[in-house]
Amino acid sequence: MKHHHHLQGGSEDPLFDPRRRIPESVIEDLCALPCRCLRAQRQLPWHLVVAASRQTRAGIRQAIASHLPASLPILHQASHLMVICTRELADETGSPGLAMPCRGAASHACAGSHHVYIALGSLLLGAAVFELKTHTVEAFDGGLLDDWLGLGEQGLTSRVVLALGYPPAGDDPDPLAHARLPQHLVMSRR
Repeated sequence: MKHHHHLQGGSEDPLFDPRRRIPESVIEDLCALPCRCLRAQRQLPWHLVVAASRQTRAGIRQAIASHLPASLPILHQASHLMVICTRELADETGSPGLAMPCRGAASHACAGSHHVYIALGSLLLGAAVFELKTHTVEAFDGGLLDDWLGLGEQGLTSRVVLALGYPPAGDDPDPLAHARLPQHLVMSRR
């Protein structure tokens, strides 16, 4: 019962301090991290959209509202929202800078999807270094979000929304530590 109380209380606590904005220099550093994960930046199969305006942030929240309404207060408190997208890459005769070695459409889709999570992992690790909190959302109306952001015209498709912000003052650094699985259940050494 003691854990049940903590879990319910944690869901009402704010994840982000809505009064603190992340400096743009930190956002620039974070956005540069995923670029360093691949050998050549010419082969990036993803694209980051940083929601800079209130209108853009509102559009992102609207695309999430019907699928994950519980995330709306969290997204509203966040300092920044990012949308990680996959890019429709050109074939061997396509635009320079967007080509990526690939064998067939299935391989292309798979590579783009995997690289989105490499980019996300880089952003999450960078956020931890800057002592930022994060919240990821994959359940949203992708068609609505893509239309709102004009992604289709750019050959982009939204895949993951990442909210970033500073924790509230006095925040527990790991409020769900009691609910995490023991390491031996999620990792093994052979």
